[in-house]
Amino acid sequence: METHSENKNKNCGNSGGVAKRFFIGMLLIGGGLVWLGANLGYIPEVVKAYIISWQALLIALGLINLVSSRANLWFSLVLIFVGSLFMFAKYNELPVDAHLIVWPVVLIFIGLAVLTKIGHSNNWKKRLNKADVGNDFLDDTNIFGGSKINISSKSFKGGQSTCIFGGSEINFAHAELQEGNTEFEINCVFGGVKLIVPADWDVVTEVTGILGGMSDKRQIVTDKHVDYSKRLVIKGNCVFGGAELESVVRR
Repeated sequence: METHSENKNKNCGNSGGVAKRFFIGMLLIGGGLVWLGANLGYIPEVVKAYIISWQALLIALGLINLVSSRANLWFSLVLIFVGSLFMFAKYNELPVDAHLIVWPVVLIFIGLAVLTKIGHSNNWKKRLNKADVGNDFLDDTNIFGGSKINISSKSFKGGQSTCIFGGSEINFAHAELQEGNTEFEINCVFGGVKLIVPADWDVVTEVTGILGGMSDKRQIVTDKHVDYSKRLVIKGNCVFGGAELESVVRR
């Protein structure tokens, strides 16, 4: 039987995805209206040049991520910083080339993100209120490297995988989910994650792609073979990188 607290957690988990989709929808509508207005002569071309640009897109997606999920704070700040820097450099003279600034600062942001992930991981474990959470929670970070992980937990409770100029393969073939929703966050920057899940799992993806994305290559199974009492919700972002979702049939 599903408790009130479990329902509340599900609603909280879904609200972030709904908010993100709402803001992305409004962003597309706004961009289309500005583009149309510029083409019809109602909006100056300079305004269109500011708004219909990849720099503005990065800033907007960074703000959307920041509003919809504070868990992606550093990732959002990187998007806003890169977009703002190149937007400023496009219309103003900088003392140095923007490319000489952006990568060192992005590296600093990545370092800060890795440090805060340590605290984030500990907070996850405290919220689980269990003594033996090691096998039920995954905290995976790869920078200029890779990992291959097999999960065997019989009550997997979630986690995260961050790949920056690196990659990870995570196999859930021998794992079981906890009851209700289980969130797993992925963040790929010039890197990738491959997730292998059992074919009878109920999986929902809420991944934002910027010059990258997530590919769902799971086998199609009938509804009667899917366990809807447990759900894996995959959230996160892929920038110049990608994630791949595959499935295996368990015997």
